[in-house]
Amino acid sequence: MNTISCIILNDNNRDIKKTLESVTWCDEIIVWTKPINGDWARARNEAMTTAKNDWVLFIDSDEILNEPIKINNNFDGFFIKRHDIFWNHEMRFGEAGKTKLLRLGKKSAGKWKRKVHEFWDIKNPGEIKEYLIHYPHPTIKDFIDQINSYTEIDAKELQTEGKKFSYFRLIFNPVGKFMQNYFLKLGFLDGIQGFVYAFMMSFHSLVVRIKMHENHGL
Repeated sequence: MNTISCIILNDNNRDIKKTLESVTWCDEIIVWTKPINGDWARARNEAMTTAKNDWVLFIDSDEILNEPIKINNNFDGFFIKRHDIFWNHEMRFGEAGKTKLLRLGKKSAGKWKRKVHEFWDIKNPGEIKEYLIHYPHPTIKDFIDQINSYTEIDAKELQTEGKKFSYFRLIFNPVGKFMQNYFLKLGFLDGIQGFVYAFMMSFHSLVVRIKMHENHGL
């Protein structure tokens, strides 16, 4: 039987009682409270080096795992579906309704990359039936605060990746993001929550490009 270390990132010191209760079956639980300083990949990689087991499960402080995980050894990592709860409503459509994250894997199989919207670079992933329940953005203020923080890092990351500011993307990326989430991915079926989520994701896209413009001093 595989042994699993669970790493809970809790940089904002929130109440993680329910998160902890959902992973008591793990062989080791590490609560990572060191400052992340805007670099989520680095924090995950540093936390991973402290795990005593090769299999590592990452879960954030605003997430709960629905049930214990059974590992299939044919893969080096696993995508886990995530169900977002926004204003007491489970998001079934839009990008929030289709989220899959690579959160379980062998620490020897790859590293986390990118400061924000980070990803675990594992080459042979599968998918498991267990899922995460996510409780983000309890208020619009929290949503806007997170957008302000993430867009600052995201704008710098895009520039580091060699992507330049353009007026075309300033105008059409936010519009395209809203159309995709609200219409193509049927976000309107999530009611007012679907509209607000699609609008805020569009706003995120807009702010990223405005900050790229500011960073260039144009």
